[in-house]
Amino acid sequence: MRRSKQYKKIALSRLKGNWGWAVLVSLVAGLLSGGGGSALSFSTSFGNVFNSGGGNASPIPDYSGFEGEIVESIENVLQQPWFKSFIIGVAVIGLVVGLAWLLITSAITLGHERYYIGLIAGEKPKFDTLFSRFRIIFKAWGLILYEGLLLMLWYLPVVAVAIIFGVLVALAPPTGIGPALLLAIMLVAIFASIIPMIVAAYRYAMATYLMAQYPEKGIRESIRDSKAIMAGNKWRLFCVELGFIGWGLLAGLTLGIGTLWLTPYMEATFAAFYLDITGQLPKEEEAWYVTPPQLAPDSQEGTQV
Repeated sequence: MRRSKQYKKIALSRLKGNWGWAVLVSLVAGLLSGGGGSALSFSTSFGNVFNSGGGNASPIPDYSGFEGEIVESIENVLQQPWFKSFIIGVAVIGLVVGLAWLLITSAITLGHERYYIGLIAGEKPKFDTLFSRFRIIFKAWGLILYEGLLLMLWYLPVVAVAIIFGVLVALAPPTGIGPALLLAIMLVAIFASIIPMIVAAYRYAMATYLMAQYPEKGIRESIRDSKAIMAGNKWRLFCVELGFIGWGLLAGLTLGIGTLWLTPYMEATFAAFYLDITGQLPKEEEAWYVTPPQLAPDSQEGTQV
């Protein structure tokens, strides 16, 4: 089995001469999935409201007479039937928008991964490969939701441990080392209960790649096959991800500009890892450079791994 350094070498060799399109594909994918946004701070603008003119001290006006009226007006608004309907409407719209965003993001995620699978496999994937999985958009959406549900179930023990120890800390005597000791035990227990959830996340990590390459696969089938191919490979994937921490820190120093090149580098590396553990890369390094792997055509994309 290859190591992280070898996957990176394969990724860089395939990105050579393809950086432009790869950067564009990953940039558009990030923007469509919400990764391109930035936050703005309005603290300075609000701070100007409270500036007083010049250096002359002026008496602070007494607004105490208006406080009661303001509170009463707010209470009246909160009691209005239309206000409750407005809050419900905003919540419903937010839910619909969130689900629609997840729907689009799911298809983009699979298309993004399919682009890099093709790139590593020696294809010349086109830009529109990014949108190629919109034809299975609802199945992609279902896969993301199902995977999230499974991970949430693994998270329940963490919540249970936190609640149990939280109650014990609250009921412990206020003096002595009782509360401190219980808090320390709680933190250790929470950390220990998080580990199975992390292991589960790595177990399901290749599900989207499988559906991206084989769109005829079902949701549960993709999860099941991911668990099968990740058996014995979870630590290897962790090491591959660990190898990008330094690059991520350097990209952060460039105010995020470096991620334009880091993202394709990472995605190509993960695609090489996926093709390797599914047996689609030659075992010998030299053989890979001489004869790149050939993916099944679209008509056979439902082939089992």
